[in-house]
Amino acid sequence: MFTTIKSFRKTGGILALVAGVLAIFAAQLMFVVAGIHGTLNSASFASLLWSELGTVLLAFLTAVLGIISMSASSKTPGMLLVITAILTAVHGGLPVALFMAIALVGAVFILIGDNRVVAGNSSF
Repeated sequence: MFTTIKSFRKTGGILALVAGVLAIFAAQLMFVVAGIHGTLNSASFASLLWSELGTVLLAFLTAVLGIISMSASSKTPGMLLVITAILTAVHGGLPVALFMAIALVGAVFILIGDNRVVAGNSSF
């Protein structure tokens, strides 16, 4: 039973990692598509650039929190992952939001899982 609960955290971390990396690519694709339209109006191009850069950084933070949460003993990285995934989904657009939904599923697995060390019982 304990191995399945621990595997929830690893599964959730892997889901968040993969979703974060794919969201980085989706954010870059959104930048290229919106950048073509944004070059026509050069005044809004700078705000578009900062917006997309923020999306890429938030998606990167999602991937990093997925890695950290696989081995962390507390649930803090999982809670931070939920906040980061929601912020990235709101900030990034539809393709990024689809991958952040996968990251939220991973965050739920991380919050369900348990990485506590059981003292005195090494048969697990």
